[in-house]
Amino acid sequence: MMAPEEPTDAPTTTQPATATGGDIGPNVNYIISIPGILKIVEVVIGIICLGCVGSFMSTYGLLVVSGPYSWYLFVVSVCFIVTLAFLILFFLNIHSKLQAVPWGLVELIYGFGATLLYFIAACVLAAYTGNAGTLIAGTVFAFFNTIAYGVGTFFSFRDWRAGAVPGAA
Repeated sequence: MMAPEEPTDAPTTTQPATATGGDIGPNVNYIISIPGILKIVEVVIGIICLGCVGSFMSTYGLLVVSGPYSWYLFVVSVCFIVTLAFLILFFLNIHSKLQAVPWGLVELIYGFGATLLYFIAACVLAAYTGNAGTLIAGTVFAFFNTIAYGVGTFFSFRDWRAGAVPGAA
């Protein structure tokens, strides 16, 4: 005969089955993953793009606050802010608490839109550079960021097709 199991005094902890996802906190694995590295690259190049054209506009004052330069700065600023928000969201695992949002699809749509808008902004700025070195640099870095966003969109598409959750790296 087998002896009955003796109860233990050790408390047992069970995780309740909730839809809240993982804990909020730094996710170093995301930062060292390809999507994380690409987001960091996009943010850094975005800062350089802002600096190039922003310095040109501040040097020449209100005379150049016109369509092409303002459009470029608008696209770069919005993409910078949204990409930084995504980077923080995925790095700190905040997205795991917001499971109702289809993060893979959201990131894919954003990446495609940012790639397209960056390409248009870079082409517009290229048409208006003249001989200004900072505008030429801004154009070149905008094309670099277009490539970075395009590669990021490719990885987002691949993850979305596989059903992977962004930031789960």
